[in-house]
Amino acid sequence: RDPEDEIFSPEKNIQTVQLERKGSTYTMRIAKKGADLQSVGSHEMSNLPSEVMVGLFICSHNPATVEEAMVRNVQIVSNKR
Repeated sequence: RDPEDEIFSPEKNIQTVQLERKGSTYTMRIAKKGADLQSVGSHEMSNLPSEVMVGLFICSHNPATVEEAMVRNVQIVSNKR
């Protein structure tokens, strides 16, 4: 995807990340440990099909840097009926 489609948070040490899709609008919310979710931003992506694949991807954006992350308690929830 184009970098224009990315949503970034200035916060560090985030415990919870929530990505929600409603129609063609994607909203990202984050929370530090023990805090309430706060909205980081939304993006309209009308060019995506109604069925999409989801997953996690971690990238340093610098080929000389190796990044490491711990991801756990992942939930993918669908309201599809």
